[in-house]
Amino acid sequence: MKSIESELKIFGNNVKEYRILKGLTQEQLAESISVSSVQIGRIETGKNACTIQTLLKLCRILNITPNDLFKDIQELPISSDNSVYINNFISTHQFDNEETKEFFKSILSKFAIYLYFLRLYY
Repeated sequence: MKSIESELKIFGNNVKEYRILKGLTQEQLAESISVSSVQIGRIETGKNACTIQTLLKLCRILNITPNDLFKDIQELPISSDNSVYINNFISTHQFDNEETKEFFKSILSKFAIYLYFLRLYY
């Protein structure tokens, strides 16, 4: 089973791949999403994660979806500690109905790597 660190490296490689495909330097990408080029370098090498906001900005600038950035990342087992983050996230957002809320909760519980990003934000 892969660790969060190895999954962050895959995520970073995906960011780099799409940045290069878009024809952007690290500096250009950094400027367009209001972070430092050092931060982009650390994300691309898997040394740093990014917030959900940064993730969404990356997707907008690179014209991709979050799924594109998470390609090749396997599901990780969820720990009881992560349940706290899921519940905090669910409780701070409004959902149209209970079914949508439960669906979102189940998706989060299946993808522990997303929780790593949520932890940075919530």
